[in-house]
Amino acid sequence: MGDHYIPQQYLRGFLSSKDKRIWVFEKGPSKPFLSKERKIANENNYYSPEIEVYLANAIETPANAV
Repeated sequence: MGDHYIPQQYLRGFLSSKDKRIWVFEKGPSKPFLSKERKIANENNYYSPEIEVYLANAIETPANAV
């Protein structure tokens, strides 16, 4: 799994109550589709390992309560 450029906790706020998936709308001619939050908004090696640890510990984890 890659580095999420949108935190998974934030994405969870958009999950459907029925099946716990999120609608994904990509640019271009592709059709909308449902996906799990852990499979979207991420790319491999988006951040360096040091930056990923910093973001997870200093920003994302404290913001989860919000």
